[in-house]
Amino acid sequence: MTKLRAFRCTLAVLAGFGLVAPQSALRAGEKPARPVVADVALDESGALAGAVVSSAGAPVDGAVVTLNQQGKAIARTTTDLDGGFALADVKSGIYELKAGPSQKMVRVWHADAAPPAAREHAVLVVDNTVRGQDEYYELGGLDWISIASLGVGAAGLAVAIVNQSDLNDIQDKLDKLEPASP
Repeated sequence: MTKLRAFRCTLAVLAGFGLVAPQSALRAGEKPARPVVADVALDESGALAGAVVSSAGAPVDGAVVTLNQQGKAIARTTTDLDGGFALADVKSGIYELKAGPSQKMVRVWHADAAPPAAREHAVLVVDNTVRGQDEYYELGGLDWISIASLGVGAAGLAVAIVNQSDLNDIQDKLDKLEPASP
């Protein structure tokens, strides 16, 4: 009987760990998506031109546009009334272009070396939509369902431990009782 109780407790603990296991460990075989890099040609003066628009396509006035390379800010400007911007003296290379919460990887080319598919302007779409997997709504990489499951599992484990302790106390008391004489 004691072995059966120990087996049940072990199964309960393993089930609790299964609820807590990070989802990324279960999807270890999936490859992460490669970032999309847009080719953009510099204008004749060596400036990176572009525009910032809303998700509805309206120009965004006064947006701060930052050009980063390897985590360092290379250039910064503000959009005009038409949402346009120009960053002067940009060298060819791969950059991260940011405006508000939006970011885009761009591969910048000199005008004479740009591939035919390169665009003349970089376009950033500022989208303020909050998605279900936004980092602001996660705690330690866990979503709210995992956190609730963790809480329920921890509560169930605590109840199981207390019940097992009570059962052991009752068994000890029964073992100490002397059998009644006939």
